[in-house]
Amino acid sequence: VTEVVEGARSASLGVFVGVGSRHEPAPLSGSSHFLEHLLFKGTDRLDAVTIAEALDRVGGQSNAFTAREQTCFWIRLLGEDISVGLSILGDIVSDPALRSADVNAERTVIEDEILGAHDDPASVAAERFFELVFPEHPLGRDPLGSLETVRRIKPDDVRHFFASHYGPSNLVVAAAGDVDHAAVTKAVSMWPTRAAAQQEHGDAPSASPGRRDVVRASTEQSQIVIGVRIPPRSDPSRDAYRVYDQLLGGGLSSRLFTSIRERHGLAYQVYSERAQFTDAGCLCVAAGTAPEHAERVVELVGIEVDDLAGGGATTREVDIARQSLRADALLAVEDSSHVMSRLGASLVLDGEVRTIEDSLERIASVTRADVERVAQHVAASPRTLVVVGPFDDVADGVRLEGAGWR
Repeated sequence: VTEVVEGARSASLGVFVGVGSRHEPAPLSGSSHFLEHLLFKGTDRLDAVTIAEALDRVGGQSNAFTAREQTCFWIRLLGEDISVGLSILGDIVSDPALRSADVNAERTVIEDEILGAHDDPASVAAERFFELVFPEHPLGRDPLGSLETVRRIKPDDVRHFFASHYGPSNLVVAAAGDVDHAAVTKAVSMWPTRAAAQQEHGDAPSASPGRRDVVRASTEQSQIVIGVRIPPRSDPSRDAYRVYDQLLGGGLSSRLFTSIRERHGLAYQVYSERAQFTDAGCLCVAAGTAPEHAERVVELVGIEVDDLAGGGATTREVDIARQSLRADALLAVEDSSHVMSRLGASLVLDGEVRTIEDSLERIASVTRADVERVAQHVAASPRTLVVVGPFDDVADGVRLEGAGWR
């Protein structure tokens, strides 16, 4: 899938693989992330240094990421050098070396990455939230894996995981910017191919009750994450949740920013965000605040959530949220990296790509009543609350079940 970005000199290329942390056996959690690291180690023909030199020669950039339902490898470079990027991506996703020495060396790097995440209270709070909101389900696992599982993964495990999941039926190649569809298609058609089954997602996560956890940490600031389950990305209410999310905590005029930061001065950073997967989703509010203000911040979040559920969203607020999302979408079409990411992720997760015009039309059609309906769902759903900070207990009075957050 490709899209020309008029006036762009760059080309952004991505290979999206329909496999992520939810598809891993529990004892080998972190396998997708391990492969993310290893593929740029190269092939039998190209080692990591050769790849790095080839990209540096044309001023290219490369990276990868692992999520719960997808893995992506990307390169950004000048359109005139697109053949370099396509050749490298084709080699590493089709025939990586996966050397035992590289597996053992990269294991230490991944362990350091995990330890770094453990030192970040915001990351700890976010991953604990996922663990509780999707209890006993692969969606609740950290895509990085754990120290225990990463140390258990052997070279043969990595090779087997690659052979089982990395094949044409499970790959999407996306390109945007200064690109030609026919040229990209021709180059990709020359990539070596191997058989690999389309990945099954397994069972959907079961309903989660209201849960609460306080993680004691010797930090100067407390981190709060509170949220609920929402429908999956295929649900018709998806765009209404986008508008609600923007209105609640997505911008400088959002309810949470206005109340908690501007009016009360209790947090430097406060926001809401969604994660909608194939068969489940969640929406949460995250904030960092002084420990003595943690309970008050949770209370203020509840006030705004309950007010929106009670019809408090004004026509003006809904319009501002819609217009902000519209502007974000239109500004993003000028960036080849954003366009490439939208194309690839949409196709690998949804099986289709919405045009910008279609996306804008759907956002514009969200009404105040639509926002109120999803607001009522959020306010009535069981809440998951995670607090990380220098205390043993906090916010004991927060209601986790029933209508209303207060």
